[in-house]
Amino acid sequence: MQDTDTNQHYVSQFLLRGFHTENEAQIWAFDKLTDRSFTTAIDRVASEHGFYNIAGSAEIDDVIRKFEDATAPIVEEIRTRKSLRTLNEYKRIWLSGFTALQYVRTRAFSERSQDMMRQITQVVTQISGGKLSKKLRKQLGLDAPGSEHEKTLSTILRLVRPAVDELLKKTLVLYRSDGSLPFWIGDSPVAMHNTINPDDRLCSTLGLGVPGIEVYLPISSELVLAHMCPSITRYDLIEIGVLCSCDE
Repeated sequence: MQDTDTNQHYVSQFLLRGFHTENEAQIWAFDKLTDRSFTTAIDRVASEHGFYNIAGSAEIDDVIRKFEDATAPIVEEIRTRKSLRTLNEYKRIWLSGFTALQYVRTRAFSERSQDMMRQITQVVTQISGGKLSKKLRKQLGLDAPGSEHEKTLSTILRLVRPAVDELLKKTLVLYRSDGSLPFWIGDSPVAMHNTINPDDRLCSTLGLGVPGIEVYLPISSELVLAHMCPSITRYDLIEIGVLCSCDE
């Protein structure tokens, strides 16, 4: 039986443990709405009761937990060794899969997806003269059962595979802080940046397949995993502080 009455995390607890305070069960948190910092239990932060439930089923949460169980030892190995030199292709695939899953599983991703769908629906409705046909409503998934959040959740596992395919084309790099500025983690921890290919304010250049994309995932206050576009030269990576890459 699936337990749907659980506190389901949209940021993995084993990831959060890399940022614990002196008390290994706690983490520092910052509330952007109240501008307040405080310590809180790791098992209570970046989570909601029943966040992944769809129509009373916790199947998605079960899948995510299994994914985490397979990936956590790999991340812990990297934290301990502070190196990617022992990373084989099998572990690399799991890390890429975990990064992709962590990107699409958050509250922020759900809210962005819902907003995008509302905007698309509004535009298509205007183009269609103010009324959508049954065919269009079906294509947009408007009549599917469940809340907007549940409709978004139903798509996230399908998004992981194409995201993994893109991440595996990147160069995997490990960055290490010198200690003066520790890394932080947020409730939407996968960050993307594009240094060599900035956007033109009309078209974003933050897609996983865009030339120059940099995809970052902090795994501790000292270490960040990065999937770097191959168009960024090895020399550039060394200049901005690479500890080691997986092909060394």
